[in-house]
Amino acid sequence: MKKVTLGDLQESVQDKSAFKVLADYSKICKEFLLLMGKTSPTRIVSPSQTNYFFYQYGEVYGHKITRPLNANLFIESVKDFKNAFEIFMALLADLKERQEAAIEKKDWKRYVESKEINKNRLHYPAGYRLHR
Repeated sequence: MKKVTLGDLQESVQDKSAFKVLADYSKICKEFLLLMGKTSPTRIVSPSQTNYFFYQYGEVYGHKITRPLNANLFIESVKDFKNAFEIFMALLADLKERQEAAIEKKDWKRYVESKEINKNRLHYPAGYRLHR
């Protein structure tokens, strides 16, 4: 299997035909997080807005710096991202099957009200079991 590089990721996000289903977004996010784990870039906190940070890559990638990332929205762990994505997909599947009745379920209502979709803190619905 080919080792994914920063250039590969940059090229793939520019290919609009590569993103047809939500799983495509999940795949690129996981690849990015795996690359981050392997390259261990330097994290730079914004001096003016401390909830924003940047990553600076090492010499291999020419010391490039990312665009600002919002720490309140960014999920840094592949495991946490996978879990959050699974729950989001379960919600979408339930909405597709039950439509408006799904959101009336207490656990989904609590999940939506927690604004988990917009955060990196994981609040799983009661009784939700992750499939591993």
